[in-house]
Amino acid sequence: MEFEGNSFQGNIKKLRKLLFKLVKDLKTLNSKPLKKFPKEMMLKIFEFFKYYALTDDYLSSELKNLDVCIQFYVKDEDYYSWISARNNNIEFGNGKGVDITVTFKGSKEVLLGILSGQADVIWSLDDGDIEIKLSNPEANTRKNKYASIDGYRSQQGLLLMSIRGIMNDLLFS
Repeated sequence: MEFEGNSFQGNIKKLRKLLFKLVKDLKTLNSKPLKKFPKEMMLKIFEFFKYYALTDDYLSSELKNLDVCIQFYVKDEDYYSWISARNNNIEFGNGKGVDITVTFKGSKEVLLGILSGQADVIWSLDDGDIEIKLSNPEANTRKNKYASIDGYRSQQGLLLMSIRGIMNDLLFS
């Protein structure tokens, strides 16, 4: 779905259409067990987040100075996806990302739950449901891993917290 840079009203209409489809798909996923991971769902979440950020002045200003790329590895499907906020732009895709800041590794249910705001990241880390790998090997301490998901202490935490907050509001409002 393409968004025109100058047509705010056109973007809002497309954003609403994307939103209704995404929420319907996520609610359907939540009501039944996942047999196969819906790879396009990760990209739909990222796409919605990107265009939501374009239309929300506060979120746009919060993300403006970030230089971060978060990679998600779904270990039971051997699938990678990523989202980055760099140079005042949000990009995302399938496969391994470039210049990754942090990688989250977990099952399809846990990672989708984290992105949609239905699973708590810290509890998932404490319970061993996800692994976090920071790009700097020396930084891979327990303390730094917790700091990496804290939206008040790290750029990747802010990006993750923003995605989770928006998705959680959509699904439970």
